[in-house]
Amino acid sequence: MKVPLKISLIEDDPDCCKNYSDIFCEQGHDVKAYSNADDVINNIEQIASSDRIILDLMMQLGTIIKDFESSETGIAILKRIRNINKDVPIIILTAREKSEIWEECAPNEDDNVRYLGKPICEEDLLKETEEWSNK
Repeated sequence: MKVPLKISLIEDDPDCCKNYSDIFCEQGHDVKAYSNADDVINNIEQIASSDRIILDLMMQLGTIIKDFESSETGIAILKRIRNINKDVPIIILTAREKSEIWEECAPNEDDNVRYLGKPICEEDLLKETEEWSNK
């Protein structure tokens, strides 16, 4: 029997958020969803202590992170998480090409960051999340 994971899901699209949450909950995982940048920043310590983080890179701006372009909101969140926990596995979800964002998201080979391009294949998301071993 697999061990349930504590997953923080950061996704501002309500339909995607529900679909992803349902996928993980059906497998017995504990999912906490965050739908905007302000919720993320207000709960950053709790998020950073997760077993896995699923991060939509293109989050809408909140009132806390307002000095970034919307395309950079996910990167700003990732950096804040990394300031607290450099080892937590993070799966980035984005429609952007990996080559466009990878250097800023995972400049080091051992950064514990993975990329899934949108549209997301639900089976790939579940596989990446469950099969990724913690360091």
